[in-house]
Amino acid sequence: MDLSRLSTDALASFAVFADHLNFTRAAEELHISQPALHVKVQKLAENLGRPLYTRQGRRLTLTSTGEQVARFRPRPRRPHDGFPRRRPRHRPRSRPDPGRR
Repeated sequence: MDLSRLSTDALASFAVFADHLNFTRAAEELHISQPALHVKVQKLAENLGRPLYTRQGRRLTLTSTGEQVARFRPRPRRPHDGFPRRRPRHRPRSRPDPGRR
């Protein structure tokens, strides 16, 4: 199975879903809506041409394909990745130069 052509965001999102086997909890961890996560997982399954999970009543279980995809875990991007750390709001004022006005 060639996972390189798939969205890393969708793969990372699926990995979180696979940990929880619950769309609501996984969406909360990813800070996205439950329907948005469901669409990502659904599109990922469509791109692969295979189901990634099965539903039996309220219980979700991964298929063998889902287990394989879940093992490929790109690091999820977080809103603060790639940005410098936030500077403190309150900075000490520098002393005025006595020779300057």
